[in-house]
Amino acid sequence: MHNETTILNILGGIANNTQSASSSSNLQFDRRRFTGPDNSYPFKDFPGETYPIKTQGSTRPDGRSNSEIRSMDIKLGPVFQANGSCYLEVGKTKIICAAYGPKPRSSLPSSSSPLSISVRFTPFSLPGGRWNPLNLGTLESTISQALHQSLTPAILATTKTDSLPIVDLHLTIIEWDSPISVGHCVLASSLSLALASVPIIGLVIGVTAGLPSPSSSSQEPLVDPTLHETSSLSSILDLSYIPAMKSVTNMSLRSISDIKTGSIDLDKFDDLLDYCKSKAEIMHELAINAIKESNLYNL
Repeated sequence: MHNETTILNILGGIANNTQSASSSSNLQFDRRRFTGPDNSYPFKDFPGETYPIKTQGSTRPDGRSNSEIRSMDIKLGPVFQANGSCYLEVGKTKIICAAYGPKPRSSLPSSSSPLSISVRFTPFSLPGGRWNPLNLGTLESTISQALHQSLTPAILATTKTDSLPIVDLHLTIIEWDSPISVGHCVLASSLSLALASVPIIGLVIGVTAGLPSPSSSSQEPLVDPTLHETSSLSSILDLSYIPAMKSVTNMSLRSISDIKTGSIDLDKFDDLLDYCKSKAEIMHELAINAIKESNLYNL
């Protein structure tokens, strides 16, 4: 009997020590954050993805011509709590956007802008495994600012600037396979604003075109380049365009090598601008058809 009591006491002490150790470990780690490895490596049984080498006169690695955009999958209204939402899938790029509003502005507005934009990348949305949160924060801020410049001119001001209602836009990048541009984010945001009944002068369409490097055999611009194709480009043009008004809301031309303003001949720039506008017209028709088929907005 004495031995049984001793064994029970020992087991009770072990249980208490285990409970205290688990409680102390809970205090040391934040369970709300993902504590997985920073990098991931594929199994040797599954070879990594390879791309065929493009020869002169052939198509791009994914089978498209230089002037062809990737096929788009648009689903409207996936977020039921939002006033307007859109899920956009372009190749491997997957974006979900939700618009909340219009809602009254607070008594002490920090800005007179009618838009409040938040862009977030999922931890493994970019190639190469998990990215540093500091690097992602810089990238998210850059895209948010470019989105703000692209969408704000399309908002129709019906009242005074100080009393404009505000709309919260939340974009989540689930997967990213494009250059650092706002083309697809602009389209998803514009569709969300339209479904939220925000007064706009027209849908804003984002188009991205890449200029091949001087050493490339073909100097024809690449429309909607993938992240893999970025290495063979010298500059990238981002165009935000309202086809209904024939108006450009935002435009940027930057170099790939130093992430600064790119250089291009004036005649080539005019041709490239008209080239991107024609592609925006095609994407505008696809966006309008998606709205009509969704039955979520009365045109």
